[in-house]
Amino acid sequence: MKIKVLPLYLTLIFTCTLFSEELIEIDIPIFEGGYGIKIYQDIARAYEIEHPKVKINLYGDPRMSDQVRIRVIEGNYPNATTSDVSWYHLIQAGKILDIAPYLDGPNWENDSRWRDTFLPGSLEHWQDGEHTWALPFSYATIQIFYNKTLFRNYGWMIPITWDDLFNLCNKIKAANIAPFAFPGVYMKYGDMILRAAYYNLVGPDVYRRYNLLEKGTRSNPQFKKAAEILQRLSTQNFQKGWEGMSHTSSQLQFFQGNTAMIANGSWMVSEMESKIPEEFELGAFNMPIYPQGIGSPNAVQAGSGYFFLFKEMENIDVTVDFFRFLTSRRWAKAFTEKKNASTAIIGTPLESYSPLMHDVARIIQNSTATYGVPFGSSPPYPGMVQAEEDARAMLMYNKITPEKFGDFLETAAEKERINRINPDEVVYRHTTAGSVLIFIIAGAFIYTVYHELTARRKSKPVSYSPSKLSLLYVLLFIGPAMVIYLVFLIKPSLESFVWAFTRWDGITDREYVGLLHFKKLLFESDVFWKSLKNNLFVMFVPPLFVIPFALFISFLISRRVWGSNMFRICFFFPNIMGAIAITLLWMNAYDPQGGLINGALVNLGFIQFKDFPWLSQEYLYWSLIPIAIWGACGFNMILYLAAMENVDSTLYDASSIDGASVWQQFFFITIPQIWESLTISAVFMVVGGLKAFEYIWLLTSQRPTSNSHVMTTYMVTTMFKDFRVGQATAIAVLLFILVFFGSLLTLRLMKRKSSEVYQ
Repeated sequence: MKIKVLPLYLTLIFTCTLFSEELIEIDIPIFEGGYGIKIYQDIARAYEIEHPKVKINLYGDPRMSDQVRIRVIEGNYPNATTSDVSWYHLIQAGKILDIAPYLDGPNWENDSRWRDTFLPGSLEHWQDGEHTWALPFSYATIQIFYNKTLFRNYGWMIPITWDDLFNLCNKIKAANIAPFAFPGVYMKYGDMILRAAYYNLVGPDVYRRYNLLEKGTRSNPQFKKAAEILQRLSTQNFQKGWEGMSHTSSQLQFFQGNTAMIANGSWMVSEMESKIPEEFELGAFNMPIYPQGIGSPNAVQAGSGYFFLFKEMENIDVTVDFFRFLTSRRWAKAFTEKKNASTAIIGTPLESYSPLMHDVARIIQNSTATYGVPFGSSPPYPGMVQAEEDARAMLMYNKITPEKFGDFLETAAEKERINRINPDEVVYRHTTAGSVLIFIIAGAFIYTVYHELTARRKSKPVSYSPSKLSLLYVLLFIGPAMVIYLVFLIKPSLESFVWAFTRWDGITDREYVGLLHFKKLLFESDVFWKSLKNNLFVMFVPPLFVIPFALFISFLISRRVWGSNMFRICFFFPNIMGAIAITLLWMNAYDPQGGLINGALVNLGFIQFKDFPWLSQEYLYWSLIPIAIWGACGFNMILYLAAMENVDSTLYDASSIDGASVWQQFFFITIPQIWESLTISAVFMVVGGLKAFEYIWLLTSQRPTSNSHVMTTYMVTTMFKDFRVGQATAIAVLLFILVFFGSLLTLRLMKRKSSEVYQ
């Protein structure tokens, strides 16, 4: 009876709402990924035509998830979104709308229940008992794509089992072709292979318990056997240089015929459609199986682009009605035709897909079960995300065995379970290092206070001019700037200091925990100390190259050498572009296959750099040095050049008369005279090293391992991916302290050196 009454009730409410004079606005920010947002905006405009009193504000960009996370923390919720947010915390806090009652109503065509219009398993990923927390639309499957032309020319057969796949790889290598392309910068893609092998071995029940983090599901023989598949593929059958490839680069290698296969999501076709050669014949087959596997051989690894609706939004019924419209067969078919991608809606005919997607469509039609990362009743485990990133990298780099891989993750899972039960427990693993850092910070504070007090006692009183500005003029000139500074900088900074002593997920109430976060960071966290180590590298190693090189270039320009104007343009140009654009350029330059760096080195005779993976974790930080030289030299060059042009020319004339060479003038006149500029430059480099973010965040595809983190990436990950706001602000406080005292120490050392130079 409830199911029959609910649609009528919603219809009455919705009809009354439409007859109101006020325009109804629906706010839907979405993540702009491979499918873009235009198709969604077209659907919104079509709905507005049918409902003139409704305005659908649907918009998005690739960074929308970051924006929505901030809105969630502020409590400024949209109506719905596809952005990546900590949905479990929001569901637990009662912020997400349970759409199960609406799914029991009619679909848009009014010929079946709404829930019956979705592909089997697509709703289950975000179901919890009788509740359904998300609405699927775009539907992505994971499979192995292959080059049909190569397979046909060489007579290769599609593999059924994993043994068949490895035998096929040997045949492909014998033809001097790489079997697989793989995006090593996006190591998460390896999880697709691991999950496929594990699900087939253990079946849905154990796989569900694996996602629930139950004991023994990562140390059993089946998990280690699945890990062996991933390691064997990465060490023997991936294209050379895969460790440093982005997802776009690896996909291009496949479509250019340099590899025979690639394991990827069905979104690849839409993402790369403009770059796929017209003559390319794309095939796809489901993940191989084990003969003894108990998971369904037709099970498909699948996920969907889910829309989450916020419970506290206005106009819930109108919003739900729009999504009934969005998930209609008409728009599912239009989405498939325009984006060459599948949806979670049943009934899209095969002819709606382009030939590139026919094999994928058949895999979906023939599937009898789905698996992926189901929600069920499982909460997310933030600690496991980092552990899986670290372990996966070690496994694929052949640094650990499959047995140790499973044991590592089982240990991490046990720690996570204990942390859930007793979150206030601190395991002291870095007692000495934490104590030393506290001692250094305390010593720096005491020394700073003592030095300032001593300097004040020794300083002479300054006589002021009797003509002073009145208080009114002081407030007029300084007051507005001071208010802005206090409101937008000092107040948030003080609040963040307070948050550092609380446990808070940004949604529920804050809980005071004292120094707990600082204890965990300084004495327990491996990631914190690895991050700090990487910050020290960025602080000291790149400046050893940047400062001398910038100094040398500015000296040449000041001497009016030939081509000095070109030097000005080449090295100052990156300061106009910005760090993100610089990073993207260097990612292409560092590409192992066809990148500018490897190509130049090989042409110069350094054959060992052919296919060299510069952006792999092992070489990532050394790869930052050329980026830093090109990105930071321009600013420092201008700084030094301005100082050099203010040096009294008579000093050079006098030294020339005394027989001083050009280099003697440089070391004994130029450097002492521009020492203050060198001091400023050194402080900027120290601060920049501690605050390094963009380069690491982008070069690691926003998924740094513990060995790749710097403090800022660790802070952002903790804040916006794990929603541990208290711990993230504790990292920010420690970062502030290190920047403050690091700057003071640099100024003090440079000042002391300056006095020695002038003596």
